[in-house]
Formats: sequence, structure tokens, C-alpha cells
Amino acid sequence: VYSLGENYSGQLGYDTKKKAQLTPRIIEDLPKNIIEVSASEYYSLALSDKGQVLSWGDSKGVQEVLGLKEFTIKKIATAGSFTGCFALDDKGILWAFALDPSRYLPWKIK
Repeated sequence: VYSLGENYSGQLGYDTKKKAQLTPRIIEDLPKNIIEVSASEYYSLALSDKGQVLSWGDSKGVQEVLGLKEFTIKKIATAGSFTGCFALDDKGILWAFALDPSRYLPWKIK
């Protein structure tokens, strides 16, 4: 996965001290099996082919969304410039979680 653009909160996935990346650059900390990416103004999400959800941004490096480990996630989405993140599991349940998903448990939305 490559990224470029503004990087004022680490949303590009690397070098949080650099404020902009004008040419595409690979995100070294992501595994090679990423099948989907969703980006917002402050953070980004990635989904692996095994259902692992990773996040980065808000001045934090790439990390797994721990609260979703027990589910088989099929789709992900970010909420624009808001801090909401969403994941759809293999049973059709929509999960929502906060900007720093490594610290917050997801909640179920019907």
C-alpha cells in the first residue's frame, strides 16, 4: 500500500515529523496482504485478507484494532473528518469504534 498527501497527524502511515509526501511512498509497517483501505482527514484503516483491521494516524503508528480480533471483518470505512470508524463482519453486523481503536472496544450497531 502506498500513500501521499498531507501528513500532519501521521495519517499517511510513516514519519509523523514530515508534514507532506508529494510522491507515492510505500507504508512499510503494513503487511503485504491488505485488500482494502479507507482514509480520512486524520487517520486511515486497512483490512487484510484474513480479516485483520489495522489503523494509523492521530500521531500513532500502524497498530491492530484489538477490539475486532474476535470477529471476521469483511469491510471497513472511515467517517470523513470525524473520528468514527466502521467495520462489517461476516455475519452482517456493523461495528463502530473510536479514533484510537486500539484503546476502545467496538460497539454493535443494528
